[in-house]
Amino acid sequence: MAADGEPGRTTRMLFLGDDSLADGFRLIGFETIPNPEPADVDRVFREINRNRERAFVIVDDRIMGSGIASLQQVRSEGGNVVVVSIPALKD
Repeated sequence: MAADGEPGRTTRMLFLGDDSLADGFRLIGFETIPNPEPADVDRVFREINRNRERAFVIVDDRIMGSGIASLQQVRSEGGNVVVVSIPALKD
């Protein structure tokens, strides 16, 4: 997805969370990481920060509440990364 006013710059779209939701997000074009370990989530957010990427990231409530430092950093800084949380299907 190209950002307005910045030709060629894309927004990375990711879903990190329960595998029961991952297939749906994959079908609509998201990069998905089903059932990630906390270390995987931390690595993804550190990579986004290091590369100064634009990203729209959807995580499940379990991940949002896990206290992962790099996720908390991205959320507190604002800017090029939007993170939203969704409940698991069973909720």
